[in-house]
Amino acid sequence: MAKLKTKDVPEGVASYKEAIEEVQRILQAIEGDELDIEELVALVQRASELLAYCKRKLEQANAKVELVLANLSSLDGSASPQKA
Repeated sequence: MAKLKTKDVPEGVASYKEAIEEVQRILQAIEGDELDIEELVALVQRASELLAYCKRKLEQANAKVELVLANLSSLDGSASPQKA
């Protein structure tokens, strides 16, 4: 599982939560119906970048959870889990 590279993270975004919040703000702006076409295009492009980032983060989280679950299911019932 590859970590996100700096170039894969949209500018000004530090976390998944921040990306989702920005997408929500973009949706509100678009729903406000007061944008000219250039602003609309720019916002749609930004939302696309943010959503792609969120998708990658979700895929990474899912892979981590699956790994943890696979490790749990492979534990021998008689052996106690090792502590890190």
